[in-house]
Amino acid sequence: MKILHYTPNYSMQTETFIYDQICAVQKYAEFDNVIVASYLTNLESRPFDNIHHIPIKQFISPRITGILAFRFQQLAYFIDYDKWREVLAKEQPDVIHCHTGNGIKTIYHILNKLKLKIPVVIAYYGSDVTSEPLKRRFYQRDLSKFSNAINTLSTVPTHFLKQKAIENLFIKSDKLRLLPNGFSPHFSDNPKCDFYQQGTQAPYKIIMVGRLVSCKGHQNLLHAFSQWLATSGIHSTLTLVGDGPLKPELLTLVNSLGLQEKVEFIASLSHQQVAETMRAHDLYIQASITDPVTLQAESFGVAALEAVSIGLPVIVSDCGGLPEVVDGPDTQARCIYPQHDISALMKSIQKMYDSNFSGDEAFRLAVITRLSQQKNTENIIKIYKELIAKMPS
Repeated sequence: MKILHYTPNYSMQTETFIYDQICAVQKYAEFDNVIVASYLTNLESRPFDNIHHIPIKQFISPRITGILAFRFQQLAYFIDYDKWREVLAKEQPDVIHCHTGNGIKTIYHILNKLKLKIPVVIAYYGSDVTSEPLKRRFYQRDLSKFSNAINTLSTVPTHFLKQKAIENLFIKSDKLRLLPNGFSPHFSDNPKCDFYQQGTQAPYKIIMVGRLVSCKGHQNLLHAFSQWLATSGIHSTLTLVGDGPLKPELLTLVNSLGLQEKVEFIASLSHQQVAETMRAHDLYIQASITDPVTLQAESFGVAALEAVSIGLPVIVSDCGGLPEVVDGPDTQARCIYPQHDISALMKSIQKMYDSNFSGDEAFRLAVITRLSQQKNTENIIKIYKELIAKMPS
């Protein structure tokens, strides 16, 4: 069976879970995989044997092309149908797996233009469900039509996002399949065993990983961290891994709070380096919020899952699908607080510190067994086979 994976941009630094899934499916002898992308990046860190580059046709400049193709719904005129016809004729895919809602419009324009009936899996991951449909009427209309087509199934990583897909994209429940994201074995193969002990001279090291954008809640974390330092007197540091448009604003906030010696920004790390950096810390926090402007929320929370798989205690907000990710037996390794509540976050940090955490292997194993890459791969293979079985002969 051959699977053609279409991702508009192969491969975004924040989309490691997509790359991991494709590579995991490729390990099965009965499957052959090919990747097609409109834009290529990070090829050195995301190698794959069979990749086709079919860029969007340019009109004057990339910016004007983007405005015409997406804002004014003229994408159909910017697709290189001849190149797509050539690739599809060569590869003969049994299924097209379209990663992200933004990419599915390209695929359906192609299938309609070339009069092909290849079954399609649409993978929805976050803002393509929570915010984009509410901002762009044509986006909502088109994705609803495509997702409810006879030869299509859609996947979402959490029950939270499934409900949003029903509400915002009007996708029928029986066309949706729950497919939690997996994670790299870089994190779980070598779990942390040297936990922080109170009374030592070493700082209590807190870390958060995520793009520096509003919905990640970095401002709330910095305020809670500052207040906790002031009231507890604990020697502690905070590491923020990620880059994004809010960095200047966050640097200004760090300075205004007097945290210059306490907060470190790390713009970019490889996946292996993220795992190593997490192991060097004592507590992971995911302070995500539902952005009041964009309505974007945390649909899953791969970084929080990675922290759990390493063995770190975690604090997460109740934003989106985060509580589902860290669900498991009662434990001191997990704390969930109401998003936006800075006081509750500060108290959660103190609670974690007071617990003098020394590991919870039962909780870690429960989460990584439920959300392993193996489970993810087995589930997507079932979805491929289900979709093909439903196709008329």
